[in-house]
Amino acid sequence: PYHFGSKTIIPAFHPRFLQSTGFRDSPFFDADLRKAKRWSEGNGIRYRENFNYNPTPQDVRKYIEECLRTGRCGLDIETSEKVFDEEEIIAGGQTDIRVVGLSHSIGSSIGIPPTLFHLLKPLLESPQGKILIYTFNWGFDGFHLGTRFKLSEKILPFDLMLALNLLYSDCRPKDLGMALSLFTDMPYHKNLMKLEPDRYNAMDTFGALWGGEVASELLYQIGSQKVFWEHDMPRIPLVSEIRVVGANCDVNEAMKIELLCNKALEKYEIFWRKACPTVSWTSNKELIAFFQAQGMPIQYKLRMGKDKRRHKTPCVDEDVLKLYRDKYGSKTSGLILAMRKLKKASDFTHIYDSDGRCRPKFKIHGQTQGRMQAKDPDVQNIPELLLGTKPRSIIIPDNPEEDVIVVLDFEQIELWLYAYA
Repeated sequence: PYHFGSKTIIPAFHPRFLQSTGFRDSPFFDADLRKAKRWSEGNGIRYRENFNYNPTPQDVRKYIEECLRTGRCGLDIETSEKVFDEEEIIAGGQTDIRVVGLSHSIGSSIGIPPTLFHLLKPLLESPQGKILIYTFNWGFDGFHLGTRFKLSEKILPFDLMLALNLLYSDCRPKDLGMALSLFTDMPYHKNLMKLEPDRYNAMDTFGALWGGEVASELLYQIGSQKVFWEHDMPRIPLVSEIRVVGANCDVNEAMKIELLCNKALEKYEIFWRKACPTVSWTSNKELIAFFQAQGMPIQYKLRMGKDKRRHKTPCVDEDVLKLYRDKYGSKTSGLILAMRKLKKASDFTHIYDSDGRCRPKFKIHGQTQGRMQAKDPDVQNIPELLLGTKPRSIIIPDNPEEDVIVVLDFEQIELWLYAYA
């Protein structure tokens, strides 16, 4: 909401836009209506901001004492842009954390600079009892705090990002702005990042507390607290370990497969230039005209245009090429599919760092079905077979002499579970 004197304006989904999405985004429209109804009945929360980002040591001690007394707080860190963009979690050493924001109540926050980080030890390293810490993306904040503090086992982090994924699994983007819009009465404040960085961190911090407490109650109402605490939250340290330690790779085998793919692609390209000299196999526009001239039915996909509207546009993506190959017997489309896969060979062969280890980033909230999604590199989509080789064999045990990697197919297990349910 935005406040102008005694008036409150609540931005909401336009019904016509909702209709254009096929009512896919109706949960967000409903959330806006519930918020408007709550405010019209006088139950909206109009908070007062009170933040201190130039605190004295006594200010910090007093604030932390209040967090410990209540047994919960909101937390948000700000790092250098280099750390945020590159997520230098492999390099080691202490992360360049610029400020640690804490909040013990809605509207309140304190920003603790690096010179006073030692005062955080009673909260992060040696709390007397359990302390519930509400954050957004604990995988990031928790890891970087861990480079400076020996985080106590009594800390109980609540990741609002994962709660958002359980409550609104279809929403995009799954960022803090979306969470605060759904779970709090806070206005949009992303524009403050450069204009008022202290206020920006303060709103992120007490927003994590506010949104976390509301989301926790909603999880309880739908019976998903157990899933959140016993399934989602324990995966954070596992994912972090994969990103930091990584998996061993057979670099020589990877280089052999990549070279084999490059040579095969080169031969295919020579054949293509002789057979279709006027058509570029990498140009979608030329391929659309090429298949149309062959009598293939043009396939269309909905794409977002510059006007933010969805438009039907001709398409020759993987699904379309498979349709041409399987239904219409087009050998050319099969050739293009093979060439595209070979062109992307480095995506699934050069998956290792300079030390020969693969460190994918797994997003716990990446897919609506609850499956983790790997990126940088996308190890989940490495082909099983290619040109008589097995690209997945690039990933090997740390001790290949004694250990083996067991490949299990859970498809049958899933079918049995579905049948039993």
